[in-house]
Amino acid sequence: MIRHTTVSLLGAGLLIATGLGAQPAWAAPPSNDNRADAILVEPPKELQGTLVDATLETGTDTSYCANTDASVWYRFTAPKRGAIIVQLDAAGEMDATIDLFRQTRSKYEYTDCDDTDSKGVATIDNESLEPGATYAIRVGKEWGSVADTFALRVLIPSPAPEPPGKDLPAKGEKNSVDRLVNPGDAYHTYMREGRTMRLSLRVNQCTSLQVYGPGSSGFGGEGVMSLP
Repeated sequence: MIRHTTVSLLGAGLLIATGLGAQPAWAAPPSNDNRADAILVEPPKELQGTLVDATLETGTDTSYCANTDASVWYRFTAPKRGAIIVQLDAAGEMDATIDLFRQTRSKYEYTDCDDTDSKGVATIDNESLEPGATYAIRVGKEWGSVADTFALRVLIPSPAPEPPGKDLPAKGEKNSVDRLVNPGDAYHTYMREGRTMRLSLRVNQCTSLQVYGPGSSGFGGEGVMSLP
């Protein structure tokens, strides 16, 4: 009898332990799932994010570019020149949108938007922001798309070069241009009558070179010589 009672108690203990270990696990949304919890970004900045397990808030949590069923939020202060570039690079096969809003207390005024292309990239290039104002970025997952991670870049573009440009050193200059943040640079040098000058441009990708004459007030048009 004593042995039978001991076995019964052990069996009961196993049943109780099994019941405690079967509690359901609930997935948590990203920390910036709601507008009130938008992540602060200080441009220029690149960061990683996710739309996995993200939700929609009730009300006006929508994109102006496409229907979406999940979103996360970021915010930043517009730079002095009022120019900003927001670029989204979606991972995997996720289709997504980025929307830009001017935020004034609890009000959000639509400014710009874009949705991902065939490469999963969406870009907002806006030069009309109000310097010092707060702007919100909404990253949304398009309706029915698979959820995945993404890279978000909030960049400050360089202003367009103006004549006469920087002084070109006698030994030349090594620099770089970028389609988004620095699309062009300008240099000037003095030419002497009767002397031949050779221009040499070495690049890793397709890049143009334009030459303008003295007194040029802008870099519009083709200049006096263009390469290629």
